[in-house]
Amino acid sequence: MARGKNGSKFTTGKINDKVGYLLNGQWVERGIGKWKNPPTDKQKPNLEITGIINNLLKPVMPYIRIGFREFVRNTTWHQHNAACSINRSNAINTESPNLEVDFTKAVFSQGDMPIVDEVNVNVVQEGIEFSWNPDYIVEGMQLSDQAMLLAYCPEKEYAFYQLYGERRIAGKDVLKMQRYSTQVTIHTYLTFISADGKSITSSIYTGEYLW
Repeated sequence: MARGKNGSKFTTGKINDKVGYLLNGQWVERGIGKWKNPPTDKQKPNLEITGIINNLLKPVMPYIRIGFREFVRNTTWHQHNAACSINRSNAINTESPNLEVDFTKAVFSQGDMPIVDEVNVNVVQEGIEFSWNPDYIVEGMQLSDQAMLLAYCPEKEYAFYQLYGERRIAGKDVLKMQRYSTQVTIHTYLTFISADGKSITSSIYTGEYLW
């Protein structure tokens, strides 16, 4: 049993087709279970988009948990909800004959920290090298900010990432990656997070490369 601010009581756990629980200090109730009836033609595109977004986020959940942690603080959302909502609005190319992800618009972290002025990316022997100008510092940035690196491979439904990379002052970092037997396409992203984890940039798309 949980109690609201006005003294009202809530029952935690599953009741019929709903489940209730406390999230970030707030009461949340949501429906559960399978569809009782087949989806209508109007519902099918919505369900398809939901499936696409879930598949997009599945390989990067550890990155998402950090990347959206501050964004959902003091809300009834959790990181996956927020990432789904933002990518649903931005990263689905609805003009394509088939619904698909626009990786240039995919978002894997969300925050107010200013982004770096310029990022260079190179394919190196070990993986992907990200470099930036450590002398570019504006209000909201610190030399102690850490880089979070990400390389997404749609063909393998897999992502390489480094959650705790070099400090901003280092000016570069390398994301080490395994080799595949055939060449694949990867999409790269960079995020900076403060040393205390309370400030973060929205992820920066840094280009498409062959690996």
